[in-house]
Amino acid sequence: MTTKENDSLQAMDAQQRAEFVPQQYFDVISRRADNNRMQPALIFTADNLRSIKRYVHYVLRLPKSIDEINGTHDLSLIGIDAAQVDRLYTNLRTHVETWDVLERETKSLGTRLEIFASSFITDGRTLIEKLEATEAFRTLKARLRDVVDEVSLARSGFRVLGKGERKQVADLRSHLGIIAEDIAEVRQQITAIKERAQWFADAVVRQLRPETDALNRQIKDISPEKLVDDLRQRLTPLDEEIEKMDASYQKLVGLAFTGLVFGPIGVAITGGIYGAQAEGVRAANNLLRRKRETLVQQIEAISPMVGVFETTTLQIADLKFRLTEVQTAAKNLEDVWNMLGVYVEQSGEELELIGTDIELATFMLRFERVLRPWHSIRDISSQLSKIFNETVDEISKEGTFS
Repeated sequence: MTTKENDSLQAMDAQQRAEFVPQQYFDVISRRADNNRMQPALIFTADNLRSIKRYVHYVLRLPKSIDEINGTHDLSLIGIDAAQVDRLYTNLRTHVETWDVLERETKSLGTRLEIFASSFITDGRTLIEKLEATEAFRTLKARLRDVVDEVSLARSGFRVLGKGERKQVADLRSHLGIIAEDIAEVRQQITAIKERAQWFADAVVRQLRPETDALNRQIKDISPEKLVDDLRQRLTPLDEEIEKMDASYQKLVGLAFTGLVFGPIGVAITGGIYGAQAEGVRAANNLLRRKRETLVQQIEAISPMVGVFETTTLQIADLKFRLTEVQTAAKNLEDVWNMLGVYVEQSGEELELIGTDIELATFMLRFERVLRPWHSIRDISSQLSKIFNETVDEISKEGTFS
């Protein structure tokens, strides 16, 4: 996990990260945290989901062969070869074919996280109960007259555990292994979604956008009155502004939980994609997109051929912008599970080193603090999964992606 850009994480140990970050991050993405300007989402906000589905629907309606392309437009009039267009359309279709898998995996993720939260609570409680049943803890509890908390532990002297007691405690490390396997399984699913989203975004940046731009540069003016050329020239400054917005947004993302400050009193939002500055960039980008869309509609009314390519450019530019948020959300979620995995691994090592009854009780209290927020996280996962599924269903029922 990369944390070099987040000072609050740098200042925390594994216990504090596992205790504070999961709950506080889920508070952020569910909009329970103050000043969050993003829509609630595990990975895809409703707006981003609609935009991507609109792009997929648009691509699937494009001509599927050179003959179909030639039958639709006389591309020689604008200086473009149908084979070039066919290659672009084929690459676009290859790109959108991967969306169904990404959507399906994301849809199942919310349910999987809900199941994980329940299992983590149950397995964690089982470990605590097994530790409570050890001779070492029962003896301590009797010594403290059944009041085992941080105050009583701070006031009490410790008792060194016998060899048999230490073995009884250390043997419970195997139970943490079960929890670790569950964490690894969920982390693997999150990583798979992150990598698939990364590929989806990289294809736009490295292949589709350059191909679309290259075709647009080849288009020559076909209007004697130069109306199309004049309109296309008006697109240029808009495209430059959209590129600037995209670059600004990339800077807001950072590497790990940029704009979030975690800690004992709760999470603070200072920027990143969750803050007011990012909201301003999103609003400005949407305004530029609408202005460009209006110009493209005017171009399409005069020259449908040119309009098609300008519409494709608009779709690709919007997709590139939105996938920034998607990649950030997937990476942040992966980092939450990385933190939890590190904590459980270190807890296993700690169990084997426990040598006094006070150390045992302290371990148990700290583990319980990590478990406690997962009731809320389970509910949030269910809520975010419902939002995603309802958005997909609404889009399907609408039957339009205009």
